Amino acid sequence: MWKPTIAIILVLISVTIAGLLVYPAYGDMIALKEKQERFASALEKADQIDKKSKELSAKLNSISEDDIDQLNRLLPSDFDKIRLLNDLSGIAAVHGISTTNASIIDSLNTEHDVQRERKDYSEITIDLSVTAKYKTFIEYLKDIASSLQLLSINSVSFSAHDQDDEYNFNIKATTYKFNKDI
Repeated sequence: MWKPTIAIILVLISVTIAGLLVYPAYGDMIALKEKQERFASALEKADQIDKKSKELSAKLNSISEDDIDQLNRLLPSDFDKIRLLNDLSGIAAVHGISTTNASIIDSLNTEHDVQRERKDYSEITIDLSVTAKYKTFIEYLKDIASSLQLLSINSVSFSAHDQDDEYNFNIKATTYKFNKDI
């Protein structure tokens, strides 16, 4: 009678000891398995990011220096007021026009722009006056439109000049600068 009872007690004790020792190890094994799956997923994402990075680098490297120079001219990250005024004066000089009362206002320095959300670009306002004949002025505007510097003419006003067929033209325009620190 004691033999079956002792056997049952020993089986229960061995099952209890095995349960106490194996169950925590099994829980650790499951936790390690989940951690391994997370690492595998992260490694897969890292591989995808690396692949995309290599694709984008290849695309960037395929852009020619001339194209990069044209993009920097179109939307510069470092705005040079004097260069822009020289460019506008140079275009005017081709048509025998001289520029006067030129001023440039960078919108980053105004309080109104600080209150707005930050954009990838800044707007720079240009006020410029020229005296020319109407047809010459139109040719000047066409040359400005075809220049590489991105320039939006906001308004043109004019008044009569003392000489016949010449007018004083006041141009208000906007150009743009890329904000590389965004």
